[in-house]
Amino acid sequence: MSNFIEVTGNGAATQAPDRIDLHIAVSLVRPGVAEALDAVNSRVRDLGVALREAGLGDADIRTTHSNVSEEYGGPDNARSGYRAGQDLQLRVADLGRLDEVLAAAVAAAGDDFRMSHLAWAISDPAALMEQARAAAFEDARAKAEQLAALTGAELGALRRIVEGYGGGGVPRLAMAKADAAGFAPERGSSQVETSLTVRWALVHG
Repeated sequence: MSNFIEVTGNGAATQAPDRIDLHIAVSLVRPGVAEALDAVNSRVRDLGVALREAGLGDADIRTTHSNVSEEYGGPDNARSGYRAGQDLQLRVADLGRLDEVLAAAVAAAGDDFRMSHLAWAISDPAALMEQARAAAFEDARAKAEQLAALTGAELGALRRIVEGYGGGGVPRLAMAKADAAGFAPERGSSQVETSLTVRWALVHG
């Protein structure tokens, strides 16, 4: 008879997101490369000032991508200039200021403003994952106690815990996403899921 029992417990924890990550860009065309780069850098500097005045801190504004490329157009598709751009990610923790942040960005960048998407996020996903792990452990223990009782045994010492199905599993964070249209996104909820494979010694009566 086996002297241990090993089961997998599943756990999840759900929380309403408390932050919005806003992905925006400045994109413009100028006749020359240097002009395009100077112009986009100037726009981004103005944008940064406006965003800070709207309540964002230095840690809330991050450049994620910069680019410059040739621009073509017209009937003969000839080169018409150079397009330069910078992509930024904004972290908006004060949800009541979202409209103010967007208005400030649009005012600073004008027609060169672009927005790709916004997504809800959780500021402290580690705390939510701790709740999911605790739920997974309780699920595993309940299963193990039931199975042990069916064999006339009880659970003994805890021998082994592995996160994931026997090893290699990765906790999953299902994040809520928001449609940028109208700037009135539904918050929904974010959920983390994980599993624990747990082994106990069996004590036979």
